[in-house]
Amino acid sequence: MLSVIIALFLSLFSTTLGAALPSHRLDKRMIISKDATDALIAANVDVNRPHIRPSQKVEEILGIGDSYSAGIGSNGDIDSDDASSTCHRFARAWPMQLRNSDSWLDFNIDKPKLTFGACSGGVMKDLRDNQLQQGVPNPADVNLKIGKPQVAVLTIAGNDAQFSNIVNDCIYRFWFPKDCNTRLTEVEEKIRSPEFKKEIMDTYALIIGAGRDAGGANPSESFQAFVGGYVQFWNHDDPICDQVFWNRLWGTKLLITRELRKRMNDLADSLNSVLKSAANELQDFGVFYVEGYQSDFSTHRFCEPHDLEYHQHEDIGSSTWFWSYHSPYEDGNEGPTEDKAPVIGTDVFQDLLDVLIPDKAVQQTINDDNPPWNINEAFSSQEALLAAYTEATAGANPPKDPKPDDVNAIVKRVFHPKGTALTQFSDHFMQEIRNHRDEIEKPGPPYEPGMCTVHVREYQSCGKNEDSLSAEVEIRDNSGTVVGTSEGRKAINDNAPLRLSSKLPQDLVITGEHQGDYVQFTYGSLHWTSGDKKDGDDDDAYCILGDWDPRSIIEWINLCETFPNALRDRQMDCWFKCDYSWTGTWSYASAFVVQQTSIQGPPKLYPWTWLS
Repeated sequence: MLSVIIALFLSLFSTTLGAALPSHRLDKRMIISKDATDALIAANVDVNRPHIRPSQKVEEILGIGDSYSAGIGSNGDIDSDDASSTCHRFARAWPMQLRNSDSWLDFNIDKPKLTFGACSGGVMKDLRDNQLQQGVPNPADVNLKIGKPQVAVLTIAGNDAQFSNIVNDCIYRFWFPKDCNTRLTEVEEKIRSPEFKKEIMDTYALIIGAGRDAGGANPSESFQAFVGGYVQFWNHDDPICDQVFWNRLWGTKLLITRELRKRMNDLADSLNSVLKSAANELQDFGVFYVEGYQSDFSTHRFCEPHDLEYHQHEDIGSSTWFWSYHSPYEDGNEGPTEDKAPVIGTDVFQDLLDVLIPDKAVQQTINDDNPPWNINEAFSSQEALLAAYTEATAGANPPKDPKPDDVNAIVKRVFHPKGTALTQFSDHFMQEIRNHRDEIEKPGPPYEPGMCTVHVREYQSCGKNEDSLSAEVEIRDNSGTVVGTSEGRKAINDNAPLRLSSKLPQDLVITGEHQGDYVQFTYGSLHWTSGDKKDGDDDDAYCILGDWDPRSIIEWINLCETFPNALRDRQMDCWFKCDYSWTGTWSYASAFVVQQTSIQGPPKLYPWTWLS
């Protein structure tokens, strides 16, 4: 009786415990959290089909996300991708640098093409609604279809965490602000909320679902999403910035204290922690968190040790890896190289004031009690401000300088990394991709070097002498493997010689000579004839020549009189040096042309390219 009671108790206990577990068990080794399970199911990802480590070559990568991925203003106007002015994608964005990296050649054979759909200002909902549509991408579209990628790379959620509003409310206050402390508290609470992490997981899962459905990954479970976080803006230990402010003088001076800087840095760290946790919960389905570049920014943030003047001019020097409002824009550089920066590169604040509050006398009335948003409602938000500038300058003759697109980029790029800094993103994403994929074995050389052979069966017809010669040709490498043929009988007359391509790096040119009754061969810089015989072991080229059939010229003439379409033939075998070192070196194809378009990729490359 006691044993029955114990068995019943254990059965009830295990049932109750199992029902309480918020997870889905795939096998004995892997348990998925309830939130991850819900996210995967909502994204139509089969929870019983976990990620499979890929051994497939990366042909296409999908670059999506927000302005950190789009690379807004990464090095000024000259870097802009004109096809994506709405999304402000720039040529030095880290997905572009990733696509162009030579590191692909170390493990992937060649460089993939990039579908670049990241959009500045994007929040997670924008990514889910606009950046994951199936189909062939069209460069003319703002929201590109995803193509057939094997890998997605992205940053997302910074705008959901309202970082641009924090920068305005706590640093610049150029449009209508919230109280800085209120804004920071609001964002801190949002980042800690379960709903925020759940939305991140829903977004990541939807990316996996879209990538698997796209059909580029084989098997589909090998599709991968590499997701990154954000970086600290500040050195929060050096005290000199405690006496610096960057906001306009119509409000209270917002001193950039150590306390403020640390609190903003802690927000970035907290956001990264949530992003990493969400990615780790979905790692068994192909989501991988990328980090490491954050530490690369050490000594390159705002308020690193410099003299006071440098900080009073908003840290616009090239040693600072973030853009400020006064950073230069038009010439595409990253700021002066000297530690002191006395010259302001640009003043977009004043440009906006001059257009939207053009009366200088009214500008003079702006103060703490009469801020610009009291004078013109365009200053109520960033969106309203930029829209009003665009509308006010439309059709201006001459065109307004700076152009609306430039003003958009200058305002939105503030506190975003410069092109040099984005290289750190690219390098760490590349390393993570490499860590989670099998190396693709490069194909060996297309032929074995040494002494190649060419077998020629030459024909002579009864027609005109200058058009009477043809041949069937077969080329073999040093191992005896066929590396090229004429695919039938082809003319080899001196007025139209046969140029035969093969797996060898150079064409073999074969010319039948009517006077002298020989065949001439040319391979690169090497020339020989069918009459050249082997003289020693170091001969570069030589032949063994057979007789014509019929051999007698009298017989041949008589045969042609009786059968005008008759052919006679002879065979020959020739040996020639076909080392790699004859006129160049074999190297795996690495040529890659950068084009400024949202869909990037090299022209079709054959497995090997001869570099002369």
